[in-house]
Amino acid sequence: MRLLVLEASSMNYRLWRNNCGSLATPDGRWVTYGVANPGGSDLIGIGPGGRFLAIEAKHGRNKPTREQDAFMRLVVSMGGLAAPVWSVEQFRQYVEGAQNETKA
Repeated sequence: MRLLVLEASSMNYRLWRNNCGSLATPDGRWVTYGVANPGGSDLIGIGPGGRFLAIEAKHGRNKPTREQDAFMRLVVSMGGLAAPVWSVEQFRQYVEGAQNETKA
């Protein structure tokens, strides 16, 4: 994920790790954390013009969960960028393609 953050920075985007999960407090209450938990993307951030960006970092044969798909669809429906990626190169291609669509 660190390489995705560095690549995003080189493309004038800023990404931050979005840790999602839950834990039990000493008194037995459950606390959830993370943006859009469950389903929030691994990396969230902003790009040129303030455009929201959500990246779900995957590896191997892993695929986004139903909740992750729903979050990414919501981001896109609101004008942001969101995608699952399995490599830095795939991330670069997605962002460059989205930038070209915006210019057209």
